[in-house]
Amino acid sequence: MNAIRPASTRLLSVALLFGAVPAAADEPPLPGPKEALESAAAVFVGKMVGKEREGAVYEVKFEVSRSWKGPRGKTITVSTPTSAGLAGYRFRDGETYPVYCLPRFADAAETALPWTNAMTRTHPLSEAAADIKELGEPRGDDKKDGSAKE
Repeated sequence: MNAIRPASTRLLSVALLFGAVPAAADEPPLPGPKEALESAAAVFVGKMVGKEREGAVYEVKFEVSRSWKGPRGKTITVSTPTSAGLAGYRFRDGETYPVYCLPRFADAAETALPWTNAMTRTHPLSEAAADIKELGEPRGDDKKDGSAKE
């Protein structure tokens, strides 16, 4: 039995490394794009152009190209936890994302940044064709070239 245990441990380690173990059964499925849009504080497509650590969060700056809800300017800064254990999203500089921002907590200051995490539909634009199709045309106040108004 002892000879089997190390082999099974190695197999489990390889499975964990390559993500072959299914997600925990108690994780709720993500809502669809339209349902996520309804409950979000902001939904936009933006290219990450900067990131600064501020305590337990990253403040991530985006150049907005399309907006369904929220930002009307060319840029927006959102926060996400620095720790993956707290579901912080790992944005990559120069990559473009549809970003789904969550509503502020009731006790948050009015100046609090919009925020997102890995438990939202936020993911690279290259993997988001279905989201963009379901969300439809961005808000009518966006420029025809797809960039948000100032």
